[in-house]
Amino acid sequence: MHSPKTEHHPGQESRLAPLVPELLPCLREAFERAEPGTENVITRYRLANQNLQTQLRRILRRAGIKPWPKLYQNLRSTRQTELTDRFPVHVVCAWLGNRAPVVMKHCLQVTDEHFRQAAQKAVQKAVQPPSAATCRNPPAEPGPKEETVIVASGQQVADTGNDLSTELVGAGGHEHPAKTPVKPQNPGTRGTESGTVADAADVADLAARLAALPEAARQVLADLLRNAPSTVADSASGK
Repeated sequence: MHSPKTEHHPGQESRLAPLVPELLPCLREAFERAEPGTENVITRYRLANQNLQTQLRRILRRAGIKPWPKLYQNLRSTRQTELTDRFPVHVVCAWLGNRAPVVMKHCLQVTDEHFRQAAQKAVQKAVQPPSAATCRNPPAEPGPKEETVIVASGQQVADTGNDLSTELVGAGGHEHPAKTPVKPQNPGTRGTESGTVADAADVADLAARLAALPEAARQVLADLLRNAPSTVADSASGK
């Protein structure tokens, strides 16, 4: 369609707008009534100096409708509001030939239909029963998180349901089991350098606990024992 307001800008002498469904029956009726060879849909009031508002008031009076203020401005504002409810504002502005800041400030209206839809949605949400799927499948309780026990630097053992700390140190807590007193070592006798002697019962108990550990825990302990000599040597040298 021709755009006289913007035709002085390059490429804006015309614009495209969709043919809305509400106009289609009116245009078909006008086409059927038109004389053969007619080019324009509106054949009267085509001159710019003709008074269209007076004729519109006559039509409203015959229809029993009370005229509203600013007849044509409010017609345009109403249509802009209706289209913006269905399409993005920048798209409607491109169709109607105006700018979004001006439209947001002066054209868009708050209608009774907006209030009706808002109230209807609020009532539907308040009275809507819970869905059958929600009743049959209530939200599941969050299960216990899988925990990871840090056994040594860079080594982890995933929790398999057993209390690894209990398996490692016993049900009595983190207290070390009682050891037999340190046996004095004769200066001339070559014995153990640790100075601690475990009796047979302690060794059997430790072996039973090791056998009850998960395979991953036993592997970690084996790695620790394998690296123990180098760790002791580093500690003695102050590293």
